[in-house]
Amino acid sequence: MKTISVIIPVYNEGENVDAICSQVMDVHARVLGRYALEIVFTDNASSDDTFARIERLAGANPHVKGIQLSRNFGYQASILTGYLNASGDAVVQMDSDGEDPPEMIPEFVALWEQGFQVVYGVRISRQESAPMQWQRMLFYRILKRISSVDLPRGAGDFRLLDRVVVDTLVSRFNERNPYLRGLVSFIGFRQTGVPYHRGRREKGPSKFGYFDYMRLAWDAITSFSRVPLKFVSYLGCGMSVVAGLGAVFYLVLFAAGRVPIQGFTTIILALLLLSGIQLLSLGILGEYLSRIFDEVKARPRSIVARSTGFSEPPRSA
Repeated sequence: MKTISVIIPVYNEGENVDAICSQVMDVHARVLGRYALEIVFTDNASSDDTFARIERLAGANPHVKGIQLSRNFGYQASILTGYLNASGDAVVQMDSDGEDPPEMIPEFVALWEQGFQVVYGVRISRQESAPMQWQRMLFYRILKRISSVDLPRGAGDFRLLDRVVVDTLVSRFNERNPYLRGLVSFIGFRQTGVPYHRGRREKGPSKFGYFDYMRLAWDAITSFSRVPLKFVSYLGCGMSVVAGLGAVFYLVLFAAGRVPIQGFTTIILALLLLSGIQLLSLGILGEYLSRIFDEVKARPRSIVARSTGFSEPPRSA
């Protein structure tokens, strides 16, 4: 019998782990009984009772397993740890807050049975403010235009991966700051999307704040685009041309004896503009250099502190 693994990254989601586990198991019992089920929770060092609840679930049900990391290594590292320790022939990743409906899993599995090796959810609507939706739409449009890979618009981390894709992802890619949506697109294989309406969070506030989204967006840009570096080059060339034209202009005025004495404000503004451009350029270069620095150090992307439900100790990413 083949196995469907469902990995669920969590952080301070004690209010939601029981509900999402029950929902996944109910879908399995009703529709996917021909497959064995494995549910793997990856806990990013929660400070509430999340892991205690996972331990109780694992003690009551052999389908449930849990991993607690030694500290909060971030959302992407938590997902990657789940992929690394899932044993299923197909692996579904979903959030624990109820926004990703478990009822979509059978549709993912049906497309997998048809030969698709990557099936991802495409969010056609979601329960969030209009300004946030506009920013998200703008970001994905920009990323799609500047990225070196074809990233499907509206696709999130709610997806199914075939075992071949999972093995490729965890064995061939060792990036310290992975952007998994981009890596899954980069891997290739047969892929298809399934549109769905993303629901409202079940309980409690989101643990993924606005600045977490900003960091994830920057990881996406620096992982799959060299456009910011090219922007620095183009900006430098453009400012050089402007400076050259300005020098010629003032040289002509000087030759004609028409250079005014006043100019202090112009000089200060020009210095501030050039200083800002230099700092921006150094910042962009520094971000790329810091990523190289992280790769060179080759530190682990996650460290497993303890686990439950596994017959052998799970691996760190």
